[in-house]
Amino acid sequence: MNRGLARSSRLQAPSLAGDAALEVPLSSGRDASVVTRGDGDGGGAADLTNEQLREVLRHHCALSPSASVSIEKTSRIYSTIWSATISENGSRRTHILKQAGKRAERQVWLSQRADRLFFDQPFHASPGLAYEPGYDLTIARLYPGRSLEALMAEGGIPDPFRWYRDLSRRLGLAGIWLKHYHRAERRIGSVSGPLMAYLEQRRDQLDHLPALCRQRLLGLVESDLVDDIVVTHSDFSPGNILSDGRTLCVIDFGIKEWTEMSPWWDVVTILTALDRYFLFRRTCPVYWIRPLLSRLKSTFWTAYSSRPPHDQRSFLACAAVRHFSFAGDLSPKALDGSPRSRWHLAQLEQILDKL
Repeated sequence: MNRGLARSSRLQAPSLAGDAALEVPLSSGRDASVVTRGDGDGGGAADLTNEQLREVLRHHCALSPSASVSIEKTSRIYSTIWSATISENGSRRTHILKQAGKRAERQVWLSQRADRLFFDQPFHASPGLAYEPGYDLTIARLYPGRSLEALMAEGGIPDPFRWYRDLSRRLGLAGIWLKHYHRAERRIGSVSGPLMAYLEQRRDQLDHLPALCRQRLLGLVESDLVDDIVVTHSDFSPGNILSDGRTLCVIDFGIKEWTEMSPWWDVVTILTALDRYFLFRRTCPVYWIRPLLSRLKSTFWTAYSSRPPHDQRSFLACAAVRHFSFAGDLSPKALDGSPRSRWHLAQLEQILDKL
C-alpha cells in the first residue's frame, strides 16, 4: 500500500449543542501521549515499510533531517503496532503508531475534545492523539505512566499501604477527570434508544438469557428512560486509565453504538470493572477484597461528587446492560465453565429484582 499522506488537518464530529459540527485540529500540541489499542476492525497498514512510517513521523512529529529513528514492529491478534524511538539533538522520545480501525476518527475527535476541555487542568495529560488517513494509522507519544489495571495487578505486594495509597489516589483522579468530562455539555434525552440498540447488536447473547431475565431486562430498557445525556468515554475501564500519580491520561474512547449516553454508563463501567478484577483475579488476600472495594468505590464517588437520582431506573438500566455485556457468552455450556459469567448474570438478576 502506498497511498501517500493525506494532508487534511481537521476532523468533524457532531456536538451535543445541536446540528452544527465541531472542528478539531488533528494535532493537539501537547507533549504527553500514549499507546492506543485497537478495536479489532482495522487493517491494511500491517505491510507498511519503515520509510513510509518515517514519512508519517516527519509529517506529524516535526522530525528534523538529522533525526535518527529506530522502529520495532509488534503484531497482535487484532492489530499491528510500531514503536518508533526518535533520537534528536541529544534527546530521545518514543512514538507509537498503530493500525487505526474503522472508528479511529471518532476516537481522535473524542480524545482531542478532552484535551480542549482540560487544557488548563494540571491533572490532565493529553494523549496527543492524531490520525493519518493516508496510511490508516493513529500516532501518539508514549506516556510515562501506567494503567490502573497494571497497578491493581500488584495486589499490594510487597508494600500494601503504599499500594493502596497509590491506587486510591489514581482512582480519585479518575473520578475528578470523569466529573469534569461529563459536566462540559449536557442535555435531556433518551437512554432507552441507545441501550436497546446495544442489546439488538448482541441478539444471540440476549437469546441465551433465561426467559424471565430477558423479559425483565427488555422491559426495563424499553420503558422510555430519560436522563441527562453527555458525551461519554464509553469504555472507562482500568486498562484505559493511565497515571503517574500526579497526572491522568485517558485513552481508547468510544464504542460503536454511541458517543452520547447517560453519564452512568461510564460510572458503572469503572465500578463493575473494579469488582470483577478483584473478585476473580485474586491478586490480593481474600479477606482484603470486600473492605478494599468498599473504600475504593467510596474514593471514586467522593471524587466524582454525584450520585444517582431518586429515580434510579436509568442508573440501574446502565448497570444491568453493562453486566450483560461483561458476561459474554451466556450459553449453558459457557456458563458452566465461567464463574465470572455466572457472577455477572447473578448481578444482572439482582439489579432487576430491585425494580
